[in-house]
Amino acid sequence: MCNASAMSRKEWSAAAGALAVLFALHVWWLRGLAEDAFISFRYGRHLAAGRGLVWNLGEPPVEGYTNFLWVLLSAAFDAIGVDVPTAARAVGVLAAFATLALVARAARVGLGWSRGASLVPVGLLAVSGCFAAWADAGLETSLFALLVMLALFHAARFAADARSADAIALAAAVLLAALTRPEGVLVAVLAAPFAALGGKRRGVLVSALGVAGLLFAGYFAWRWSYFGYPLPNTYYAKTGGGIAQAGRGARYVGYFLLHFGLPWLPALLLAIPRLRVDPAWRRHPLLPACAVVSLVWTASVVALGGDYMAFYRFFVPILPPLALLLAAALRALVRGVELRSQGARSVAVAAIGCGFLGTLLQSTPLEALVFDVPSRMHGNYRGVLTERWHVARLTSLASLFAKRAQSPEDSVATDAIGALGWYSGLRVYGAHGLVDPEIAHQGAREHAVGEDYAGHDRRDLARLFDRDPTFFMFTREVRPTRPPGIALPPEYVREVAGRYVLRSVWLDDSENGESGWFNFLERTERGL
Repeated sequence: MCNASAMSRKEWSAAAGALAVLFALHVWWLRGLAEDAFISFRYGRHLAAGRGLVWNLGEPPVEGYTNFLWVLLSAAFDAIGVDVPTAARAVGVLAAFATLALVARAARVGLGWSRGASLVPVGLLAVSGCFAAWADAGLETSLFALLVMLALFHAARFAADARSADAIALAAAVLLAALTRPEGVLVAVLAAPFAALGGKRRGVLVSALGVAGLLFAGYFAWRWSYFGYPLPNTYYAKTGGGIAQAGRGARYVGYFLLHFGLPWLPALLLAIPRLRVDPAWRRHPLLPACAVVSLVWTASVVALGGDYMAFYRFFVPILPPLALLLAAALRALVRGVELRSQGARSVAVAAIGCGFLGTLLQSTPLEALVFDVPSRMHGNYRGVLTERWHVARLTSLASLFAKRAQSPEDSVATDAIGALGWYSGLRVYGAHGLVDPEIAHQGAREHAVGEDYAGHDRRDLARLFDRDPTFFMFTREVRPTRPPGIALPPEYVREVAGRYVLRSVWLDDSENGESGWFNFLERTERGL
């Protein structure tokens, strides 16, 4: 580490290539589509077919997604005949690699670090299971992380040099970020003040951001008039819990710090004395910008109640800024011990090694030996396995319902709408209100918001039965024997007995290596 500053271009290229291979292997190891990705794919398919941004064909538009730009990309892939899940995964991985390159450039150009030091934040991201898992998940997560880092990089560059190109790049980045996810607006609000710190050519900055603001305002006005609400339907379905919701979000943040902050605690404690005298924080606006965005973003995660999916999806957009901040601390630590005793250097190396290994541990089965699965969340490596299981099972069930359907108008009521909706092609009614404004805004709750998994607090059986679904899927499990009946709330027993019959079908789930009787309800007038 002491010779990092003397690294030649050839040595840097070899080291960068090794980190790229490490990250590629990490992505492959944690590969797997997220169930929610198929929601975007289905919206894109309907848009490509000229049917609009609708969930079920023939129904009014509902904004059951929070990634407009990603839906447009899905529609474009579908329109040209490309396999959408494969293309989405490819874009996600490419965006992740582009982020690695951008982080290295930010460290080298934006912060003035040596070649060797510029690879430290790249290495931090390469061993991050969060960053690797969500690169291949088929969602917009990696693309959004790239856009956030682009905004911060060009904001800092404009503050330093006041170049028009950086003002335009910043404006483009925040506009695309806001079109990709609603939180992009927050990024714009936070990044713009740092760009203005230089005090030069603010007119250029204001003009560029003004154009971006007008374009976004036009988009916002269109989507409000199109869908009827100022925010996505998913926001209304997942929020509204006040203190309980924030409590769940705080636990989510706490678990993230436990899994991915605790391994770096020894190194950070050693670095604190050096950070107090390191002038880098005052000299480079990029580091304070990263710190402010990370803090405000974390507060927003608390307010929104966190997430339930594997590997802390909500933190992935700020992993690149966090990697730069942590790399700055490690750089200060290494520079501080270079002139000290061999013992001090050994302690520093051990602390840094503990951080890297502790982070990578979460991507292996060994994490089960150290940590329990977090409350209200799938977990890390075990979470990836859980997500794979659900996607595989729901894909098998989609095939089952598609074969059993007698008409494109047939429908399925379920609590998992993504893969089932994409692969079955049937009408799908969601139990939790993600694609149903009535449930999202007025739906009954089995628990107070914050007491169940994020996004699963609302569940309205009465609304689902009112929609008269052809099939009612109430479980994803298979059993070795046929059940004698089904347990339902007393108020629905008579209704179900008159309109639905319990079906048991043998299901072979080869992907998960499981077979058994799958049970669901089917409308009685369908006969067999």
